[in-house]
Amino acid sequence: MVAGVERTGVGPVEYLAVVSAVAGGVLYVSGDVRTARLVGSGLLVLAVLLLVLVALGHLYRHRKRGAAAKLRVGSVRTLGVVTSSGLEDFAATPNPKVARLTVEFTDNAGTRRWLTPTAYQVPGKPIDVDDEVVVWFDPERPGDIGRIVVEFDNGVSRIVKTR
Repeated sequence: MVAGVERTGVGPVEYLAVVSAVAGGVLYVSGDVRTARLVGSGLLVLAVLLLVLVALGHLYRHRKRGAAAKLRVGSVRTLGVVTSSGLEDFAATPNPKVARLTVEFTDNAGTRRWLTPTAYQVPGKPIDVDDEVVVWFDPERPGDIGRIVVEFDNGVSRIVKTR
């Protein structure tokens, strides 16, 4: 869900693939001219490539979500604090930006740790300094960045990648 609107299961790449497949099929079947059949064949190939790209994207996201869920099972949940929004390196414009935040948290041993997750930042409603975020870390290896998950989503800006 983004800004209170549920995302659809079909995105722009899927739409482009379907449109390419339909247009390619129509041109290929009804094309009397060699050029129309060639363009139709090209559009069909494009549709197949886009569908492969969609399948790979879904597989990648599924694996990432599964890895994060698996990590949460044996992890400790704590709160972290954003100490840098990452927006200070950008010109002040209303355009969304992909920025590196700095998040600090304290592990079970009392050691203060920090990491720099990547976030999709919308300047109108950013993840800002002093915002609290949820941090999941492996108690066996609290300093292993690959074993830390940071979560935050205010409906507009969100953390997209921990490392």
